[in-house]
Amino acid sequence: MRYIYILFVCFFCICSYAFGYKSKLFTIPTLGNSIYEGVFTGNGLLGTMLYQKSANSLRIDVGRTDVYDHRKDGNYVLFSSPRLLIGHFEISFKDATKSRGEINLIDAQATAFANNGITVKTVTLAEKDIIIIRINKNTSSDQYQINFVPEEARSPRFNFDYTKKPEQYEVNPAVITYQSKDIFCIQQPLLAGGGYLTAYKQIQSGDEDIYIATVTYSTSGEDYVANAIHLLETIDPMTIDDEMINHRFWWDKYNQQSTYSVPDSSMQAFYDMQLYKLACATRADAPALDLQGPWTSNTPWPAYWYNLNMQLTYSPLYTANRLEIAESLIRLIDVNKKQLIKNVHLDYQHNSAGVGRIADPFMNSPISLHTDHNLNDDQYAEMTNLIWLLHYYYKHYRHSMDDVLKDNLYDLLKRSVNLCIHLLKKNASGIYEFSVKSHSPEYPKSYDYNTNYDLSNLRWGLKTLQELGNNNEKETDYLAYIKDIDANLIPYPVGPNGFKISTNQSYDVSHRHYSHLLMIYPYYLINADQKENVDVIKRSVEYWQSKKEALQGYSLSGAASMFAMMGDGDRALNYLRSLLNQFVQPNTLYKESGPVIETPLAMAQSLQELSLQYWDGVLRIFPAIPKDWKVVSFSNFLTEGAFLVSATRKNGQTEEIKLKAQKAGDITIKHGFHSASVSIIGKGDVVFNDGDLIKVKLQENDVVFITHTKIYLKN
Repeated sequence: MRYIYILFVCFFCICSYAFGYKSKLFTIPTLGNSIYEGVFTGNGLLGTMLYQKSANSLRIDVGRTDVYDHRKDGNYVLFSSPRLLIGHFEISFKDATKSRGEINLIDAQATAFANNGITVKTVTLAEKDIIIIRINKNTSSDQYQINFVPEEARSPRFNFDYTKKPEQYEVNPAVITYQSKDIFCIQQPLLAGGGYLTAYKQIQSGDEDIYIATVTYSTSGEDYVANAIHLLETIDPMTIDDEMINHRFWWDKYNQQSTYSVPDSSMQAFYDMQLYKLACATRADAPALDLQGPWTSNTPWPAYWYNLNMQLTYSPLYTANRLEIAESLIRLIDVNKKQLIKNVHLDYQHNSAGVGRIADPFMNSPISLHTDHNLNDDQYAEMTNLIWLLHYYYKHYRHSMDDVLKDNLYDLLKRSVNLCIHLLKKNASGIYEFSVKSHSPEYPKSYDYNTNYDLSNLRWGLKTLQELGNNNEKETDYLAYIKDIDANLIPYPVGPNGFKISTNQSYDVSHRHYSHLLMIYPYYLINADQKENVDVIKRSVEYWQSKKEALQGYSLSGAASMFAMMGDGDRALNYLRSLLNQFVQPNTLYKESGPVIETPLAMAQSLQELSLQYWDGVLRIFPAIPKDWKVVSFSNFLTEGAFLVSATRKNGQTEEIKLKAQKAGDITIKHGFHSASVSIIGKGDVVFNDGDLIKVKLQENDVVFITHTKIYLKN
């Protein structure tokens, strides 16, 4: 059976080659001495980063995405429950050498080609928690030495002077190093219980030496030790060959879920890397993606951030048709519902939930807002982060049309909106406004009433609850109540330069976050189809961008998405090029004091939005293509309603649009033709075809073709 399976996979790979999937390489001409200039692999749990440590050595950092300390101290989550560094392999040479790096995005392998003739290749198996290191010497066996160097098991946050540190901190026990038969073990016990173990062994020597490694982790007991040793004992050269076949099969399938082709080679390489990065960094059965993924390093950000980072991180997965990768976010929210309830004040826990700014892997992050008092501590004064996070739960539901997700979403979104309702009051004019001051994320030292951040999140939450609860007789009274709040909620604070931070706070100092502009993006509550709002949108975005001192990478991706919404592809692309040139590192990682992952991923979504947007109930095909992009195409992009969309554009003109309905439903399409022909394979109907808008009502598996010339296909 094994050989039959091998033949099948080989046939599959040959077919993939025929359709252009053989290899896609991302190269770094000279590996640097940091993780930003290295080549990486991952499987959502384990990962490696290969780069130049010194003139005569290479370094392979090893990471595991769930290795967190787990002491209970909510006041110092960045020290009591931080992400922990594990360690690295050091490969030392006799003489100085330089290396170039390469990532094969199809085979998910990272390689360093040293100029002394040695090749070092790393693979993290797609479906087994094994790291493979292959060292091809081509000459004598004494050209290198390899050993593992563990990192200290304490918060990386200690290494940054500007952070507030606990007055007392008990260090974790010292690492224990030993050998079990042919397996080298590096064990790190934790004071809070459990620990983690890095284990490795050599399974082949000769011209090519092969090492295999794993990392196991537990919050209690020492089973993680036996688990690591047992796993490595099951691996030999024959099983590695089998696992590599499975590995290639997984990645080949993943890479074909959707494709996107643009005529800008740097943007193309960047976009492809983000989809590779996401599958390396999280999976459906892996931990949700924090700020580092498997490639954590010395960083002040060893936790989860919920006022922008998590949201942007997951943003490109839905259009890219990678819902199974995004399931890690769904599971994070679902399994921690009780904690989300505990995060709010005790008086509100009967019907509310929320999450603050920074959390451990269990979403422990309190919000202390209460009508009886105001705060001057921004950490505990952000009330609507959970609503913004649930926007991506909503996107998962709408792109899959899974009714189980819908029911779970409604319940938790209702709780997150209820927290806001507790903190609202109705003024003498019958207008609902916030009765407490809150903090607009990232805006310096600002605590005020009615932040545009909170109003944007609340308005989206109110409208979405009405949509999700439609026809639910049990919710009739509640839905009528929130409809009244929606209709009578205080308007967004606005001034001469556009949207303000809050009622009493204008946008006066440079602000990297677009927290005051969420009504424009990603919610599109204020959008370019509303002619009366076009001026305030432009004023707001341009004034925000005019104060450049504090702007960071995601400031530019946000502006790009806003101009893409306005149909200005050239200006959007200019922002993306600036982001790529100024902020993105050589291997497409990103840093602000330490590694953070969200910004390049947000940029990937901005690139998608040049070619596909869905908002205000309309699917928009090629809505913001830059003028010099004459040839653009995408296949199997996913949109709301669970429709797969493909389209081609040549010589600056759209040629054909294809939709496939994965679930029955209707959709309105803004196709961009002066007039269009519609052909449906299946039982669906054209509801209307007027100008540049078409609406179709489809059954499951129906296929629609839209062109600017008549085509004839049988139903």
